[in-house]
Amino acid sequence: MDDEIPVRGRSRAEGRTITNLHHYRAEIFYVAIDKICVEMDHRFSEGSNIILDCFSCLDPKNSFSKFDVDKLARLADIYHEDFCDDDRRTIRDQLETYVLQMKRNASFFTCEDVQSLTINMVQTDKHLINDVWFNDLMVCYTEREIFKSLYDIDIIRTFTAKKSQKGHLPRDFI
Repeated sequence: MDDEIPVRGRSRAEGRTITNLHHYRAEIFYVAIDKICVEMDHRFSEGSNIILDCFSCLDPKNSFSKFDVDKLARLADIYHEDFCDDDRRTIRDQLETYVLQMKRNASFFTCEDVQSLTINMVQTDKHLINDVWFNDLMVCYTEREIFKSLYDIDIIRTFTAKKSQKGHLPRDFI
């Protein structure tokens, strides 16, 4: 692939050469990709391309690096008949929480596709809405003035002192 060949379309007297690798990559591969893109643009409408783009961010590989909350929330707008107004207003926050939970849970580190993601969700009961967790969050939200007056270090010490709730916190927090 490193052998040099004369540049096509030019006089051989000019003496310009390129490598075979450059020829196949730039002059053949890129042209083929461009033709495929043009064909895709002609086959699918702009709306279909937007939907495909939004669904493409559901890839859980690499710790959900392709998850895009904005694109996923846009799907709720596109399919507005399937979502009530309240759901469309709150979906962005819910998706952000979901992505954070998935990135923090070691069970989901090995997910390679949507199928393995759904299997792990069922195995870990993440497909169920955890009312206790949401209720705890709601208490924190409704009583936010009280929580603002508390110091984080006191909460951490209280939490780690309880044997039934003892977690693994770094020593520099305690």
